[in-house]
Amino acid sequence: MAIQGERNISCETLGPNIRVVRFARPDLRAEMDQEPIEDCPLYRELDTFALAYLASGKSLIINLGLIERYNTAFHRLLLTVRKAVLAREARLFLCCLTQPIVKEGFNLMGGDQKFEVTATEEAAYEASK
Repeated sequence: MAIQGERNISCETLGPNIRVVRFARPDLRAEMDQEPIEDCPLYRELDTFALAYLASGKSLIINLGLIERYNTAFHRLLLTVRKAVLAREARLFLCCLTQPIVKEGFNLMGGDQKFEVTATEEAAYEASK
């Protein structure tokens, strides 16, 4: 299975219906400097290499294990991805919220109520089958 991406993410197809995104760097704030969020380089890359592959019944897993900076722009980015995934009638899983400060920011912004979150990428893969 080929891994795709440009400079901010790598994407891999784990099966016929499952795509996983992994971020390339722990701090992606510079890639989210455009308004609206759909115009930022990070979202455009996600759209090209992850969202474009989604259709009804498929799943997208976003691995947050490398992320060390979780700010409102990143949260808005995830909400925008969620909206695009739901519009395609697909499923979105976030996994590997291992950094305490990232998990705290995620929960403070209500992420734990809006997203399906698993501890590991493997658990997300199993849940998405």
